[in-house]
Amino acid sequence: MNILFMGTDEFAEPSLEKLADVHNVVAVVTRPDKPKGRGRKLLPPPVKVAAEKLNIPVFQPKNLKGKEFKSNMEKLNFDLVVAVAYGRLIPPGFIEKPEKGCICLHPSLLPEYRGCSPIESAIKDGKEKTGLSVFYISNQFDTGDMIYLEEVDIKPDDTGGSLRKSLSLDSPAAILKAIEIIEKGDITPIPQDPEKATYAPKIEKEDALIDWTKSAGIIRNMSRAYNPKPGAFTYFRKKILKVLKAEVLKGDSDKNPGTIDSIEKKQGIVVSCGKDRLMLTEIQPPGKKPMPAWSYVVGHNPQVGEVFEISD
Repeated sequence: MNILFMGTDEFAEPSLEKLADVHNVVAVVTRPDKPKGRGRKLLPPPVKVAAEKLNIPVFQPKNLKGKEFKSNMEKLNFDLVVAVAYGRLIPPGFIEKPEKGCICLHPSLLPEYRGCSPIESAIKDGKEKTGLSVFYISNQFDTGDMIYLEEVDIKPDDTGGSLRKSLSLDSPAAILKAIEIIEKGDITPIPQDPEKATYAPKIEKEDALIDWTKSAGIIRNMSRAYNPKPGAFTYFRKKILKVLKAEVLKGDSDKNPGTIDSIEKKQGIVVSCGKDRLMLTEIQPPGKKPMPAWSYVVGHNPQVGEVFEISD
């Protein structure tokens, strides 16, 4: 099948590579290069780099409704559009163009966690399962009729980073199954139930600030969800301290939430929470690489009774 692929970040790379191996990817549409780093040098999206390695033509329109983009697309012969982590709403006129339609893969069990942060939101909410949903693109984000749904377990120690990687690697198989269903022609798409829809908005910095009055379990899930980015954080001695890994210790402390309850030798820092206690096992001080909490203890000598704050 002739396919036009639309994607931007590294999550989409395995899907592009597999589709190019099995089908004929006629072109890739991705976002424009963006300035990054101190020098604000323009850097290409990961999908563009992958496409160029595969010798696939790349288009980077600023506007999907622009005349130049429409003209370029009219010159291409494609039966199906596949979108993965593209990050832009596709206009109705474009959706109607390909004979086999436009499909998208979303890393959640739709209609649960529509939006920008489905992976992080599922972990933060303590879910034990998530999934991969392939659906027909509609005129609203993540609302189209379902073609294929695959359930995936969330492991107790999964982080936002580890789950994103595993779902990225599992995505090509899910897309190929959906394409196989479409090719057979006996598809009956299933509408999503809007009453069951939940949303996963873009993660802002303040979303990752730890509230120590919450239970240790909630804070641990938050630290897992936001590892490695943006990193759940607190303030200690007026400096940001990211909490990357932690363990729940049952039983409440007699100290106020956010107070260091104990220092466990060669293990970590135990902090009082609204319910139970949390032992920090991996943290990241500003300007430093992630480190075991015990290494931080050795270097900074935190004391029982000191407090992790919600501001500097």
